[in-house]
Amino acid sequence: MAWKKPKFYYNTGIASLTATPAPAANYPVSNLLDGFDGTLWKAADATTQTIKHDKGARRSHPFDFLTIVGHNFATSQPDVKLEYSDDDVTYQTAVAVPSKAAFSRASVAYHSDGSQAASGAPRYEADRTGKLLGAIMVEEATTNLLTANQAGVETDTTGFTALLSATLTRNTTYFQQGAASLRVVTPGSVINEGVQIDGPAGTISLPYAVRIKILAPLGATMELVVRRDATANATTYNFTGTGAWQDVSNVVVTLDAAATSVKVLVRTRSTAQAITFYIDMNQLEQKAYSTLWHNPADGARANESLSFPAAGILNPTEGAFAVWINVNAASKRQIAGTYPRIFHVRRSSDNGQGIGLYHNDATATWRLSINNGASSLDVADSYTPDGWHHFVATWSSSLLALYIDGVLRGSVASPSLASAFVANAYIGLLDPNADFLNTSHDDVQTWNRALTDAEIAAVYARTAAKPHPASAAFFTFDQTLVNGVLLNPLVLLELPAQLSSRYQKLTLTNSLVAPYAAMSYWGEGTELDYCDASFDPNAVEEKANVNLTETGYLSGVHTKFIERDFDLTFEDAEDALYQKLKTWNETAGLTNFVTAWEGAHHGEDCFLMRLDKKFANPLTRGGARRNIMLSLRGRKLS
Repeated sequence: MAWKKPKFYYNTGIASLTATPAPAANYPVSNLLDGFDGTLWKAADATTQTIKHDKGARRSHPFDFLTIVGHNFATSQPDVKLEYSDDDVTYQTAVAVPSKAAFSRASVAYHSDGSQAASGAPRYEADRTGKLLGAIMVEEATTNLLTANQAGVETDTTGFTALLSATLTRNTTYFQQGAASLRVVTPGSVINEGVQIDGPAGTISLPYAVRIKILAPLGATMELVVRRDATANATTYNFTGTGAWQDVSNVVVTLDAAATSVKVLVRTRSTAQAITFYIDMNQLEQKAYSTLWHNPADGARANESLSFPAAGILNPTEGAFAVWINVNAASKRQIAGTYPRIFHVRRSSDNGQGIGLYHNDATATWRLSINNGASSLDVADSYTPDGWHHFVATWSSSLLALYIDGVLRGSVASPSLASAFVANAYIGLLDPNADFLNTSHDDVQTWNRALTDAEIAAVYARTAAKPHPASAAFFTFDQTLVNGVLLNPLVLLELPAQLSSRYQKLTLTNSLVAPYAAMSYWGEGTELDYCDASFDPNAVEEKANVNLTETGYLSGVHTKFIERDFDLTFEDAEDALYQKLKTWNETAGLTNFVTAWEGAHHGEDCFLMRLDKKFANPLTRGGARRNIMLSLRGRKLS
C-alpha cells in the first residue's frame, strides 16, 4: 500500500446531536486526527461525548498548526466556543465565538408559497439565485380584511359574485394554499366576465391594496380592479395570462368617500374570451402597498424584527456593511414620515442614528446617513428597479460612500462619525417597530474596516454564499440566524509548543448540529510522510475525474487514486505568520499535510495533500501585510 490509510469510527455520538429531542445547549463535540498512527474520529468518551485524540505512549506532538475548514454551526444561543485542550487542560479558549442574529414575531405568518411559519419562526424565502429558503423576510404587521373563505376558498363560494355570464365553483385540483381555489369560467359572451370579491366597508381618504394569485391561460388579456362600491373611484391593473400562477399585487385605491364595500374584480378585458382561470391567496389590506398574504383565520400578523449584536461586528469609526435586497414597490414607497429601512444602528451617546440606509419619504432616492444626519448622501432609486440589488455602505474618517450593484453611486468626504454604537443593529426596520422595508434580505456582511472599490466589486460578483475572508460577520439566512463567518471559515490555530500529553482534543460546545469539516494537522514533523513516490500527487500529471456533490460527498474515477485540489488563503496576514508558513513550505511543506473531508458524514474521504512548490504572497496595505495563498493537491486510494 502506498500509504497508511486512516481508520474511521462512526459510533462517536456525533449523530445524536440531531436526534429528537435536541440535546442540551452545552453538548460538546470534538474531532481530531491522530497524526501518529493515522486514526481519525476516535470513539466517543462515554461520559462527556467528547472524542479524544489519543497519541499513545505520551508521545510529543510534532505539529505546529491545526486547520479547520467548512464548519456548519447551528446554535440556540450566540456562544459557540472552540477549545484546544491537552488532557483536559485548556490552552486556547473561545477561539471562535460566533454571534447570532435575533428574530421575533408574535404570531404565525405565511411564506410566499402559502405555507405557514410558526409563531416566532423566521420566514425563509428564495434568494437571488433562486435557491429556496435562502433569504429572510422582514415585514410589518397586517390584517387581511377579507373573510377566511374569501382569502382561501376553503369552504365554498360564499363572498364571491360572478360577473355577467361567468360561473364560479370551488376547485381542489389547482390551488396555491390550503386545498382549494376559486374556478372561474367565462363563456366569452362579452368582455368583463369574471369574479367580484365583496370586501368590507372602507374609510374615506384611506388606501386599500390588493394581492391575488391568479392562474390564467397563456395570452388571456385580463384586469384586476379595486374600487369603492360600484363607482368610478377605482384602480385598474392590466395583465396577460402566462399559463402559470402569477402574483398580482400593489393594486391600490384611495377612497374618495366612505365605502359600503371595497370590491375586488378579476375579469377579462379588451375582448370577449372563453377561458377558465383560478384565483387563490386573496388579500385586501388597508395600506398603500401590499405585503405577503396572511390567513384571516389566524387573526392579524404581528410585526417582525431582525437584529444582530453590534459588538465586534460594527466599528463606528471605520467599517462597511453589505446586503442583498429584493427591492419592491413597498421598499421604495414615498409616504410622509416613513423611511423604509435597509439597515439601522443607533449611536450610544443619545440613541440617535449612528448609521442608517433607507428610502426617503418624499423623493425617489436612497439615503445613507451617519451620526444622526451630520453627514449623508442621496442616490436615485432608478438604479434599483424591482428585483435583487446589492447595497454596500462603507465609512471612515476620510470617506462615506454608497455602492449599488458594485458601482459607486455617491460619496461624502471627511464625514462626521459616531463614537460608539448601541448593542444591536437592525435589518429591514427602524427599531423597535417602524419604517419596515417589507421585503427579503440576504447575505448581510460587515467589516471593521473600509473596503476598496476592488473588494466591493468582488463581493458583489460572488455567487456562492461565502464570506469575504476579512469580514466580521456574514449572515447567509440559509435557514439559520448564525453568523456565517464561521460557516465556511479557514480557522488556523497555532498549537502550544512541546505538547507531550497522550490526549489532545478540540472541543466545540453549545452546538446543536455536528460540524461538517475538513480538518488537518500540519507542521515540521515527519509523522505524516506516509507515502512513497508513486503516491505523490505532484509526481504524476494525470488528473482525476472527481465530482463534489451538494452534500459534500466526493466521487470520481482514476487509475489508482481520487484526487482533489484546494487552496488555503490567509488575507492581510502579518509578517509573523508569513515567516512561519514560509519556513514550513521550505522544509516539510511538500511532505506532511493530511486532510479529512467530513463533508456529509463520509469519513472515508481522507486525502494526503501535497503543497505546490510555489506559493503566492503578494503584499497588501502598502507592504504592511500579505495575502498568502497555498495551493494543495491531494489523493486518496480509489
